[in-house]
Amino acid sequence: MSDRAVSYEHLLRLAHQRALDGKGGLAASVAKMCLESRSDLTERELTLTFEILRMLIDKVEVEVRRNISDYLSERIDVPKDLIAFLANDTVHVAYPILRNSKLLTDADLIRLISDHGHGHAMAIATRSDLAEPVSAILVAMNDDLIDTTLAKNLTAQIGHSDLSHLVDRSVENVGLRAPLAHRGDLGNDLARNLYTVVGEALRRHIVENYDVDEALAYEAMDMAVLDSLDRPDPLADAMGTGWAELEARGGILPATKLLTRLFRDGRSGAALAFSEQTHLPLDVATWVFERADDQTLAVAMKAIGMEVDGFTSVLDHLGRGQETDALDRLMAYFDRIDTKTAAMVVNHWKTRAPDFRDSEA
Repeated sequence: MSDRAVSYEHLLRLAHQRALDGKGGLAASVAKMCLESRSDLTERELTLTFEILRMLIDKVEVEVRRNISDYLSERIDVPKDLIAFLANDTVHVAYPILRNSKLLTDADLIRLISDHGHGHAMAIATRSDLAEPVSAILVAMNDDLIDTTLAKNLTAQIGHSDLSHLVDRSVENVGLRAPLAHRGDLGNDLARNLYTVVGEALRRHIVENYDVDEALAYEAMDMAVLDSLDRPDPLADAMGTGWAELEARGGILPATKLLTRLFRDGRSGAALAFSEQTHLPLDVATWVFERADDQTLAVAMKAIGMEVDGFTSVLDHLGRGQETDALDRLMAYFDRIDTKTAAMVVNHWKTRAPDFRDSEA
């Protein structure tokens, strides 16, 4: 028998004999030996190592347990109860096991999600070849970070109905859009739905990789915006454009059209729509979306009858992210603006445009 085998036998005897308060150091010694030896342990030595660790693993410090978890995470010859113990540890310790261990069944994973919640679920969402039943449990949690992590896992199997839920959530969860677009398993129907909420680059990707009719997708985009902003337009009297009659005929209101053009064509499309609606010079309309401050933008959007949800979408698409307090103040300001007053301000820009040219310098 080799000297190393003798030392393992000796450690095993100590594990059985030593007082409980001394076992932490012993388990750490065993962990150090197995981590340093890595793949050159004999079958007997592995058996002894696992037996000692099973007895002592709850006595070692967190970082030692994490190292053991790393070492065991991709092995298939480890006692299941040892894997289960580590999988139920803190997420810091459990992460390698949750992500990599093939010894965990789908039922194990679902139980771990149920027992431990967000942290364990996030780790499980990164597993290779995640099965549909586990993905369904993750989607059912309705958590933005978990949704995004799962969508980024291109090997995860996600059922069509769960993918549909994720596409619906991408309207609010912007971080979901690119991962979903690049998955490759959406199907043409969900790809078209996703098309209506993404930016130009992702739309090109969707058209190139799915059978999506752009004309039908544009129509779906119009309908999606109409559904979210199906409100009377208060500017018919203020600007004399007959928009109330347009609404009565089922036409698209100015705020809806502007949002559609913004989603579809970016800032330039929104500026063109705003110029057409308000009869402002195009360079003034462009300034509104390119360089005007947030308060001026708020006045402009209120002038075409936009509601709070629509203005929030405009801010998102223009990339005008703000601190929560600043955004709250801006939305309160937007809410206080009188629509007819805003329309008169914008109408005044036709004859006395804001001093936008100085801001280009």
